[in-house]
Amino acid sequence: MLDTSFISVCWLWTPPTTRINDGVDFGFCFDIAPGGITFERAPFKLTAEMVSVMGGTTDSQPYLWFEELCVKAFLVCRQYVDKLTHCIVLMLDSGYDLSITGNESTLTCGSSLPCFKPETIQNFRDRFELDKTDREAADYMRHLVKKSYGSYSTGQYDRFQHLTNGIPY
Repeated sequence: MLDTSFISVCWLWTPPTTRINDGVDFGFCFDIAPGGITFERAPFKLTAEMVSVMGGTTDSQPYLWFEELCVKAFLVCRQYVDKLTHCIVLMLDSGYDLSITGNESTLTCGSSLPCFKPETIQNFRDRFELDKTDREAADYMRHLVKKSYGSYSTGQYDRFQHLTNGIPY
């Protein structure tokens, strides 16, 4: 059974466009960007508003606790990378492609999700930095948290979504 920390990492890797009531955008999590937009480079969405709720600064105790929980969740998930990979492999063949020509229809198995590409599994596994020691992986995750908070592109992407799709940020 997976440690509850796994839930934290799922949240961490939820795409920056996801709001609390949205589903997870698997394309963004895997190998495509929403709408083909590629300028969002943040590992996950961590805005000034979110940090404000955690005490307002990166030195506040709630923020430091958040960062530490992110690191712990990442380290736990690394232990389960093979099981997590199997879950993704199952998703590769999800969905059905339906082709209709005139009065004939063809139903074929296979993923109709464009986020699954030949390199999806390797890219997924690479995110766990399995070649690093636990200490190095922890430092890497701390770096991702800092990079996410300092991301200029997240704000730009939010503004783009607001202008093009009316999605408030």
